[in-house]
Amino acid sequence: MTAMFYALFCILRKNDMFTMFSYISITGCIVSVVALYLFPPYDGHWLVEGSQISFVDTVYSNVNYTITNITILLLWSVFWIFRNNKALIVMFLLFLSSSASAQMLLFSILALVVWSVNQPAKVVKPIALLIVFGFPFSAILMVVFGQQLGIDPNTIHRAKWWTEALLAMLANGGIGLGFGADSTTDFIVEDRFHMLGKWGQLPIHVIHNDFVYSFYSMGVIGGVLLLLYHFRSLIPSISVDRNINRHLSLIFLTICLTTSVNSAFVSPTIFVGLCFLYGYLQSMSNRTLSS
Repeated sequence: MTAMFYALFCILRKNDMFTMFSYISITGCIVSVVALYLFPPYDGHWLVEGSQISFVDTVYSNVNYTITNITILLLWSVFWIFRNNKALIVMFLLFLSSSASAQMLLFSILALVVWSVNQPAKVVKPIALLIVFGFPFSAILMVVFGQQLGIDPNTIHRAKWWTEALLAMLANGGIGLGFGADSTTDFIVEDRFHMLGKWGQLPIHVIHNDFVYSFYSMGVIGGVLLLLYHFRSLIPSISVDRNINRHLSLIFLTICLTTSVNSAFVSPTIFVGLCFLYGYLQSMSNRTLSS
């Protein structure tokens, strides 16, 4: 799927069609929201969250939960169209910052930083490293000191998943346990999963951090290779156009964020958008950008 988006972006870039594609993408997001409101998903046992809310709430729910496929498409398009207008960027960030989603708030902070510095390519790597390694390090601290600091139980439980995964990998000699071998022992069963039929449809308990999961599943070698792919093949280089460089930097940080706090590689609601961003960065890598 990444290869497909890579080919698409190569064609779009060659024909200078990014802006047109952005407007088409935003139109697609609007159609998706309308379709979600008119035809709410229902699996026969459980009416999906968001199915009984107003249209305005349906629109807002796309930035009020997590960084999903639709949200990724919207963010990529809006920030491309607004890339040369800081006032519009700030207005859009104010909208995003009103979200109840911690991920969206973190994204807003990242975007503000990227559009505030003069040389975004020089700060993107240290920020990305802070994201990728900061979450697991914070998880270890939360497992040890979380209850004393009054951190909410849901956050502590997620931190335990990450810590358990890394300890399991080390206990296995750094080889990794393979995919589908999820064995975290401490998880929260949310009330809605007790509804008829829903709990039986959740076969595994994923750990919501793809970098940690790569080490857990593929061992030290696999985890390091994934990191090298991100920090050598995807991280943007300095371009002639500073605002395009800002867009590339923000997209790279978005990938680091969403893969650090979600199970993006195995989630249908995120994976397509993630491949979309991978294809974009891959198509723009190792090139001099002037427009």
